[in-house]
Amino acid sequence: MYIVTADAAMQRAATQSEVLIPIPNLEAFLKIAAEGETPELIASVETVIETEEFQTKVREYIEEHIGWLGQIYSGDLPEGEILEVVVTGDPEIHKLSVISASQDVVGVMLSMNVPLEVTVEYEDRSHAIYDREDDRWYLSEQETMEFEDAPIVRMYVEFELPNMTIAEMNLTTTDTHLSEPYENYK
Repeated sequence: MYIVTADAAMQRAATQSEVLIPIPNLEAFLKIAAEGETPELIASVETVIETEEFQTKVREYIEEHIGWLGQIYSGDLPEGEILEVVVTGDPEIHKLSVISASQDVVGVMLSMNVPLEVTVEYEDRSHAIYDREDDRWYLSEQETMEFEDAPIVRMYVEFELPNMTIAEMNLTTTDTHLSEPYENYK
């Protein structure tokens, strides 16, 4: 991780941490970022992320970690609550950004749509009665419904050079907003 500081003591501490990389000013940081976005480097990253092996690793990682994301239901079902989320296909990567590059590693941010099957529990109010005085529904029943969604998920991937092997993967998205598809009545 880069740290922009002109303070000599902070630069020494960052160097000793072996995690932080000190940079003296913002201009030097922007130069590093520009150097990382070379066409050759982007082409080699694209070659790797298009392989079936990489797609499989990303899908397995997401399947394993999807439960760690906040899953927020934002559809039209009353009192909807997500019970289960299952990855149903390979993520579709639609944007990649090289955010760090050195002689040993390349750090990349990926934005992708992840196909999911979502099970949601909700109140079926089709036969319920609403009491205005109590502001409450009576005779409603709990039902479940499944729907498909493909929210955008962002992931950081670090590749070791020169073989472009995966060194690290982390989801950077914290919450996914899921809702059932709606019909457009035109």
